[in-house]
Amino acid sequence: MRRAGLGDGAAAGSYGYTNSGYSVYEEENDRLTESLRSKVSAIKSLSIEIGTEVKNQNKMLSEMELSFAKSKDCPGLLQKRPSGQGS
Repeated sequence: MRRAGLGDGAAAGSYGYTNSGYSVYEEENDRLTESLRSKVSAIKSLSIEIGTEVKNQNKMLSEMELSFAKSKDCPGLLQKRPSGQGS
């Protein structure tokens, strides 16, 4: 009974390495490494996008805070309309 990855002439105890020096395990490691690399890249891109969104929203909140502070300083802008005038 032969094990997968052992080519003809592979020495006993070679643990799946063929005469070429490359194994099924190395191929699987390469595939898994590439999969991990792409996942890390996707997470990196997502985290950069989240950071950009947080900066934009913080800027918007600061502008709103400034706007609210200015409106408190100008109470004449918030006077009631005289009755009888339409909206």
